Amino acid sequence: MNVATQPSETPNETGEAGGRRMTPALTALSASSSDGPLSNEMEQGILVAAASAVADIADELALLEAVANSLRPMIPNAIVMYGNIGGNTIAFRSADHPEERALAIGPFARRLIEDGELVMLELAPASGTPIGADLIESGIQSFVAAVATIGGAPRGILLVGSMGVPYPFNEGHCLLARKIGQIVGPALTYGRAAERALI
Repeated sequence: MNVATQPSETPNETGEAGGRRMTPALTALSASSSDGPLSNEMEQGILVAAASAVADIADELALLEAVANSLRPMIPNAIVMYGNIGGNTIAFRSADHPEERALAIGPFARRLIEDGELVMLELAPASGTPIGADLIESGIQSFVAAVATIGGAPRGILLVGSMGVPYPFNEGHCLLARKIGQIVGPALTYGRAAERALI
């Protein structure tokens, strides 16, 4: 897992940071966060809620909001976004931001896809990436993101963020996001493909 902080260089022509400093999670985590695992009872409750949402809710935005609601006892200002990986873009949506927005995959996003998971503890206004700028505009202050795979291939990114105020995400949240992504990712990816087919 990696922790990303403010970029060390200014953005290049593509809008991505020319060289973004990525530091090992366990040396860069906020002092207020806990490095320990989440309680098994809390984690299982969230995963059961995610599975129930997939089984009961066909609408993508309602599904994302249901997952966010299951996280709010732990993360009071939680927002959940899902981005489909397609070609050179990631197309994000959330219940709060229903219009799909396709963002170019630059070095920052590519690193996330390669590593599988990432925690952002400081989302600075000069983030220097299209994804960072979009999150700031959305009001997200900190987030954890994990790649959802289908058949072993990365197909989407599940992002759990904190709106308005930063939240001290840690490695346990990162692992939880990956598990949630594996539950809801296939339904969201295939559901969006079916939606496009009807247009």
